[in-house]
Amino acid sequence: MTGSRGEQSTMVMGEGRNPKTEHLLKLADEASIKKDHAVEIIKTIESCLAKWPTLAKQYGVHKTNIDLIDKKINQKS
Repeated sequence: MTGSRGEQSTMVMGEGRNPKTEHLLKLADEASIKKDHAVEIIKTIESCLAKWPTLAKQYGVHKTNIDLIDKKINQKS
């Protein structure tokens, strides 16, 4: 879903531009997911995302796209 200026418009606990772990944990709490389980899920996803460049190359994703997506995955604000 695209919002204004082409940014994604999905919000996590009121944060749309740069949701952080605290927002995800608040969402997990709202969904009755225990904090320790939510942290485990978040760490698993982070681990999977760290493998993006290697897996993307293995599956034939063009280097330009690998770099673009990797930059977004590792973007710090």
